[in-house]
Amino acid sequence: MSIQCLSNIAVDTQVMAYLAPNMPGLQEFQDRSPRKSCLDLNSLAKLQNRLNNRALMKYKHLQLKQEFSEAISKLTPVMKARDAQLYRHSWRVQSLANALTSNLNLPEDEMLTFELAAFFHDIGKMSINDKILYKPSGLTRQEFEVIKGHPTHGAKMLSHVKMLKNVVPLVYHHHERWDGNGYPDGIRGEAIPFGARIIAIVDAFEAMTSQRNYQDRRTPLQALEELNKHAGTQFDAQLVEFFCKSLETTFRDSIDVR
Repeated sequence: MSIQCLSNIAVDTQVMAYLAPNMPGLQEFQDRSPRKSCLDLNSLAKLQNRLNNRALMKYKHLQLKQEFSEAISKLTPVMKARDAQLYRHSWRVQSLANALTSNLNLPEDEMLTFELAAFFHDIGKMSINDKILYKPSGLTRQEFEVIKGHPTHGAKMLSHVKMLKNVVPLVYHHHERWDGNGYPDGIRGEAIPFGARIIAIVDAFEAMTSQRNYQDRRTPLQALEELNKHAGTQFDAQLVEFFCKSLETTFRDSIDVR
């Protein structure tokens, strides 16, 4: 049988052994006399077919988890040193995003992307003066315009990190509204990226249930009621419903879930 040299194909049998240690044919492949760049095409095809979808997804998930960890380790020390309150808010929003996405039966890669975007959604606020960001009284129109620039600043910051390319549009659009009256682009409905719609909900919930200079803390039930009040105008109504259900095991009191 003819042998074709495949110089551009690298088959990492150690990774395969970790993902599918009992896969038929793997040991035979590992034991054959080494010709690292020249593989029998039929054997390679059979080997790839035996590597089932679950193993491939597990490998992809491990890669994404590593990227998640690398991004966190590179950017969070800067965020924590610059603004500890923003850092804590970001972790809580990420945890709430996880609570919601865990109930949506999403692929692992999407869940990780959404959670990473939830963590970095407000990173653009690091470029805003604290006197505006934490002003105890109401903002002037000019000051609010400065605040509204943080999704753009955040997306620009994250765009320099290659592994976060799928996170950037979610950070950029997380203040869009379902009715089109949000910012920065004023897009509406399903034109808003799905992950950005998730972040909008969990970000609002976290903000309402935290003590802020400009507002008193609300109870979780009060915050959920407020989300329901604005479902279909500010927020994706279906996602608000899913979010309420994701928290109902924690908050057993009655709440009107649309």
